[in-house]
Amino acid sequence: LGLPGAVVAEMLHHSEWAAKKCAGFFGRADLVDKAVALLRGGSHRGGGSEYAGISAYVVGISGSGKTALMAKVASEMYKQQSSQAQDDD
Repeated sequence: LGLPGAVVAEMLHHSEWAAKKCAGFFGRADLVDKAVALLRGGSHRGGGSEYAGISAYVVGISGSGKTALMAKVASEMYKQQSSQAQDDD
């Protein structure tokens, strides 16, 4: 990768942490699907102008699963992107 060891270690730490969050995520497939669709959708209209991409945030009380939800959404987006790349080959 050509990256310093500390950077690689940090990347691996975050990858392991996200995998643990996803492993404990149950249900809410409808919410995950909606979030993935929102983030995948190309350009959007907002405030009278069109812009590419979108930002998202999750709001909830402490312990409600916000981080696990976003880890699951990121995981699903990665799976879809990987699957699409394989189909293109």
